[in-house]
Amino acid sequence: METIVGSRDREENGTGNSHHLLFIPMIMQAHFASAIRLAEKLSARGLKITIVTISKHAESLNKIYTPEGLLKLGLSVEVVEDPKIDPKLPSAWSPLNVAKCMEESCRPLLQRLLGKKKAGSPYPTCMLADRFFTWSKEYAEQLDIPRYAYASYAAVTTRLMQVYHEFEDDLKQIPDGPDWERDWFEIFHGKPGLEFLSSASDLPGASRSNGWFDFAIEIGRNICTAEGVVMNSFSELESKAVEAIRNGSPGSRRQKATRVFPVGPISDLRSFRNESYVSNTDDSHAECMEWLEKQPTKSVLYVCLGSQVVLEKEQIGHLARALDASHQTFLWVLSKGRGNFNTLDDVLPEGFLTRTCGRGLVVTGWVGQLQVLAHPSVGGFVSHCGWQSVLESMTCGVPIIGWPHVAEQHFNCRYVQQVLKAGIGIRDDSNRAPIVEQLEFENAFKLFSPEKLGKALAFNAASFGRKAAAAVSRGGSSDKAIDDLIESIKQPREIHEN
Repeated sequence: METIVGSRDREENGTGNSHHLLFIPMIMQAHFASAIRLAEKLSARGLKITIVTISKHAESLNKIYTPEGLLKLGLSVEVVEDPKIDPKLPSAWSPLNVAKCMEESCRPLLQRLLGKKKAGSPYPTCMLADRFFTWSKEYAEQLDIPRYAYASYAAVTTRLMQVYHEFEDDLKQIPDGPDWERDWFEIFHGKPGLEFLSSASDLPGASRSNGWFDFAIEIGRNICTAEGVVMNSFSELESKAVEAIRNGSPGSRRQKATRVFPVGPISDLRSFRNESYVSNTDDSHAECMEWLEKQPTKSVLYVCLGSQVVLEKEQIGHLARALDASHQTFLWVLSKGRGNFNTLDDVLPEGFLTRTCGRGLVVTGWVGQLQVLAHPSVGGFVSHCGWQSVLESMTCGVPIIGWPHVAEQHFNCRYVQQVLKAGIGIRDDSNRAPIVEQLEFENAFKLFSPEKLGKALAFNAASFGRKAAAAVSRGGSSDKAIDDLIESIKQPREIHEN
């Protein structure tokens, strides 16, 4: 059933002057939140936007903006059926599974739009779809409209996906066996934009058995055959990767350079709103901000691993004891994940909250991370190195202690250490032991101190904070990238696959 929120019937196609963008973002919290910010920016410059999402996000948007507010912004919301994901599947809510199921959810929408096209009725003039939605290529071709890929992650990860496509013939020829990982890494190592890679452990765990190997190649092809790729990053943060995406790899039989629009950081303090698209989560934001006001400048270590990382009791204990022993002032946002505990007393060491009272705060609810990182009392960030967290940290000039877990987080962590030099890792990424022990945390906290490496890391992070502010200012690199994107949408070119 079709549901439109905040819509207005002023769309035109082909012969009209209105440019109408169909935006299909990933439904995960970080991806969707940045997509809404991007939609606002594009709408403010004259594009009509229809955002395609699921019912719970549409409900959240109506509460945050109100239908009248969406209408004023020129945003409409097309609600599709929730993806039918089998919770028994391994990593059920991974992007791979979500992407496949979202294709089925969006297919009735495609049929409606094709019906409009056949009848000569108005329908969108352009598509912007998350890079995981590889099926969007087929949808755009059937609708005969230009398509752009949206990457809410780093330019270096976009570059990695591009190399998957450029060298897919070589990658597919690598035989399974003990040398597979080494030979696989050699394909990527040294490629333009990926020079910082030091070992196979830096790369996301894409194998034939878990399905990510073929999916990564599809993503690369999806990016490279689009009109361009829109990224939540800025040129000054990832200059080599941005240039490499534009030029492709010498020697590739499938060289696929593409246009790049680094429009980030999409979220900034000027447009900050404390909003959550995570269900059934209490709001701890006000409590955290009130507590931070009482802390000295640059004294607080902010600990947050996002909404998807689930820590077991043993792992929580090691981190808690390290924070206790280090006498570090800290704000710890400890997510309940998928309901793996009920109260803090269920998982924290006995007496921990009492011993750290006054210099530490532990919350389990939602926190508006950007505003937390921007607070003057925050001096460091223990992060899982999801790209949104990395970007927000650099935007606010806060150095990172990286504790990656899955997906491209190890890759991002290596980039922060080797290229940005604005953070450290809790352990060497080659060590994938399931538990990080108390001593490993303590050693990282010591190294991070102002008397040691921490001073240089803080200096480098602060410099990226200034560059981020300049990028989004009028005339800055990201501001110009949005202008270029608008112009490209208004005057599309044809893409022919080799």
